[in-house]
Amino acid sequence: MPKLAYIGAFIVFIVAFDLQERRHVHIARTKDGFQRTAKFWLEPEVQIFERGDFTEQELRLIERSLKEHRGSISKQINDFAEGKKVRPLILS
Repeated sequence: MPKLAYIGAFIVFIVAFDLQERRHVHIARTKDGFQRTAKFWLEPEVQIFERGDFTEQELRLIERSLKEHRGSISKQINDFAEGKKVRPLILS
């Protein structure tokens, strides 16, 4: 599960076998590990698919940041798919 970015106290990551699906990311809280994650589609637009156990406020913050940084996150996914090492971005 490569970590792509951090949004405050949240980790943005992908699951390698998910690369065949429509482009998306998973979100987890850094303090909770990888339990009850949220899932956001990145294409055709940023949209929540699974809520996990996040509050509405947390989901809005995550969605806003994903929209703002979608290009950078997509590049991270492309790099990983090409076998390149990916270092997590620090996003706001």
